[in-house]
Amino acid sequence: MSRNADRMKSSRKRALKTLVELDPETIDTLTRRARFKAEADTKPDSVGRSKGVVSDPTLSRVVAIMSGKNFTDPVFESVKRIAQLLSDIADLSVAIDNELIYLSDKTPDRTQRTANCGACEREVMCTSSDRLRSGYCQRCYDKWRKAGKPFRSSFEAQMKEETVNSQ
Repeated sequence: MSRNADRMKSSRKRALKTLVELDPETIDTLTRRARFKAEADTKPDSVGRSKGVVSDPTLSRVVAIMSGKNFTDPVFESVKRIAQLLSDIADLSVAIDNELIYLSDKTPDRTQRTANCGACEREVMCTSSDRLRSGYCQRCYDKWRKAGKPFRSSFEAQMKEETVNSQ
């Protein structure tokens, strides 16, 4: 077995192991623990506020940052990072699905994406409307037009003969 296949299998196994452990109940528990970001107390609870004082959480946060008393909440940051990584995994899964759809023969539009040139029989992408109508790759289509659009069967025989002679 090739090293690439072994690497792909081990990567898949590692990803599945992690995703199985991260079941919906675990996600609910993590999000419940990290619902609010923990903050350091700015004032002790025993000190009351004077009458008419308004709480300003933005100012409190700015003062805390400027004073160097920046409080980090590792649980909140970890859950935030897990959420971002799960989103990235979902995006990568969609990309893998798209590649598998392209490689599988189950989709009817696979035959519409590629075709064999009628003259040189190379497999080419069907991207231009002229090539779809003519059945030739761009190189053979240009040769066919420059030759004055001769009968297709004689042109195809000539191109196949050129291909055999060049090999």
